[in-house]
Amino acid sequence: MDSYIDKITKLEAENLELSNMHKQQIEKTYSLRVDKDAEITALKSKLKIASAALEVVKVHNGINAHYPIVYATVTQALRDVGEI
Repeated sequence: MDSYIDKITKLEAENLELSNMHKQQIEKTYSLRVDKDAEITALKSKLKIASAALEVVKVHNGINAHYPIVYATVTQALRDVGEI
């Protein structure tokens, strides 16, 4: 039969283990969020480049049959990510 001190020691060890597991989960979640933020930033940058490229195409080539579809797609994507 375990003594009270043994039981307390065992419970403290379990508590420490759970605390460490919780800390690791928080670190993992934060790391995933940082990665996701970087990915979103990169996608926003690519959308801005695509939008600028569309403006160049419009100025140099005029509006062709594909321009309205591509423009609408890029514009909606920029709206979706809160850039316009």
